[in-house]
Amino acid sequence: MKLTRREFLKTIATTALSIWAMDEGLLAEEKKEIPKRKLGKMGVETSIIGIGCFHLIEKTEEEAVNLLNYIIDEGVNYVDVAPSYGDAELKVGKVMRKRRNEVFLATKTHERTKRGTQQLLEQSLKRLQTDHIDLVQLHGVSSWEDLGMVFEPFGAIAALEEARRKGLIRFIGISSHRPDILFKAIKLYNFDSILVWVNYLDRFNYPIIHEEILPYARKNGIAIIAMKAVGDGLLRDSARMAIRYALTHSDVAVLGMNTIAQAKLDIDVAKRFKPLTKEEEERWFKIAPELGNFVCRQCGKCLPCPVGIDIPKVFLVEGAFDRQVIDGVDRGKEENQWRYTLAHWYGNERWAKMLYEDLAVKPTACVKCGQCEERCPYKIPVMQRIESIAKKIEEYKP
Repeated sequence: MKLTRREFLKTIATTALSIWAMDEGLLAEEKKEIPKRKLGKMGVETSIIGIGCFHLIEKTEEEAVNLLNYIIDEGVNYVDVAPSYGDAELKVGKVMRKRRNEVFLATKTHERTKRGTQQLLEQSLKRLQTDHIDLVQLHGVSSWEDLGMVFEPFGAIAALEEARRKGLIRFIGISSHRPDILFKAIKLYNFDSILVWVNYLDRFNYPIIHEEILPYARKNGIAIIAMKAVGDGLLRDSARMAIRYALTHSDVAVLGMNTIAQAKLDIDVAKRFKPLTKEEEERWFKIAPELGNFVCRQCGKCLPCPVGIDIPKVFLVEGAFDRQVIDGVDRGKEENQWRYTLAHWYGNERWAKMLYEDLAVKPTACVKCGQCEERCPYKIPVMQRIESIAKKIEEYKP
């Protein structure tokens, strides 16, 4: 059922323009310019939205150059790319050749060794047609083995520190699809930034992000760069609210602006941006169509369970496994495959299996008393849900 990378990119590109302009009354009056913010202790000021260049792989060179020039002309000065994004760096380089001084340029390294990172950085500098890069991020450090390797004397961090001393880069950041590993990393090293997913779906799948990682980053001056603001497209029908939510909780939100039309919408949201209040957020969590009566909000009102099942933690296991995306609703073959791919995009199934095994009381111990459902303010069919979670986790074979 899993889509290939190219099929996935094509599906995202064709669905990303389905936008629901929900609750315009919550947006501030339109501003003439995109607001700017300082990026933590870096002290550099950038637009509150940036372009993520992942989807430039699907564009011709001419289309990519036109799109980038339009976005920069509109005041977006944060550009995020990576060597692993096909020929995206080459396309960005065509624009950087003339407009390098107008943007904050970020790329990444998926290499874990010093030598590998040095070679990749040299390649990126050539492809991007620049003599320096503002921010280089350790890309997708999502296993304990990778984390250990980058800290070795001949690991990636040593290469980046050396490059910074030579003036080839200015700042060092990190991204990960494992929030527990990301949290450990920023405690071990004085990173300048984190690239972390910030959206109102994964907030309830990975509460450690909002409860621990973001507050720690704020306290220590680590710039918060939001990715997956629209949940990889899962929140596309509420895109305005999704972007507003991400902008409320980050310094800059990197958005996949795939077309001029989509860029116009994202830029409009940025110009109108007003942070969500706590009350507005809580209201949205109750009515967000993507959450409905399926996604657990981790409020804990279902407890105590008479047999000791930690119900919210069971839902966290599912969040790690498939982001509470596989809801059993048949949306047609193409949509079903797309959602399946997004559900397992982070590749955390093994981790979820371990979390499940660590549960003191498994959901299979449920005696169907129904007390949890009576207490749930979101009308989630808890008994059926935890039963299905147990089934999908226990049947999973790593």
